Order: sequence, then structure tokens, then C-alpha cells
Amino acid sequence: MPDLVEVAHHLPGRVKRAELRSIRSQLQRGMSDEQRRQERQVERDQMAAILDLMQKNSDKFGSPSLDDMQSQLKLYM
Repeated sequence: MPDLVEVAHHLPGRVKRAELRSIRSQLQRGMSDEQRRQERQVERDQMAAILDLMQKNSDKFGSPSLDDMQSQLKLYM
């Protein structure tokens, strides 16, 4: 049996992520194919800019890779 305290600790984050996924899905259903393509491009551009900033400030952030950033982002999406 899982530790109920541990499960309860993670529940708010899981609920929030589920809410965000639902909102994102609703928004995407209302978009045209071109709007979805543009949104994906903006997301890629933002990730590239964040990665570039982090790499330029490696004394603060270490040496992150794109894979590192994507795995961290998945924790919140």
C-alpha cells in the first residue's frame, strides 16, 4: 500500500498539471492548423532562447542541454 502522506504530498501538483493539460487541449481544439504550427514554432524559439541564456550563464545554471531542459519541462506540463 502506498504511503498516503507521500501520495497526498504530490496530489496538488498532479491536479494542477491535469488542469493545465485540459486547458491547453481546449485551446488547441479552437486553433487552426496554422495557429498550432505557429504556436509550436514559438515554443521552440522560446526554448532555444532560454537554453542560450542558461548556457551563457553557466556559472549560475551549470551546463544544461536541450534534453535536460525538456525533461525538466515535462515535470510541469
